[in-house]
Amino acid sequence: MTIDPKANNLVAAKYPVFTIAGFWVSSAIIFGIWWLLTSRLRFWSLKQDQTGEAVCTHKMRFYSGWGIVVFALTLTFSAVLWVKALQYQWFSAIYGVYFFSSSAWIALATTYMIAWCCKDSGFCPVF
Repeated sequence: MTIDPKANNLVAAKYPVFTIAGFWVSSAIIFGIWWLLTSRLRFWSLKQDQTGEAVCTHKMRFYSGWGIVVFALTLTFSAVLWVKALQYQWFSAIYGVYFFSSSAWIALATTYMIAWCCKDSGFCPVF
């Protein structure tokens, strides 16, 4: 991030984002979007627990609908941003998608393990 873009074409092509300020601003925007999604979903979930209204479910579906698309895009961009910031010469068009799909597999495995632990402890009434 300290290389002069005039001396290196690879840095010049990525100049707006691959500066110290660009890195921090991009990261802050990504974390801000993630905070917005999680806080809204949490708010409506807790409100549904209190009131039991159907409007809470509709709001959570609304945030989940556009949120999964935005989350996929921001997670992909953040993976590329944070890895390419370490090595600016590296190019990969698929790395962000690969990272997102790996995250989905980890989420499925975590959900499976939680369900398995709940089943063994007798805590989960579904099984």
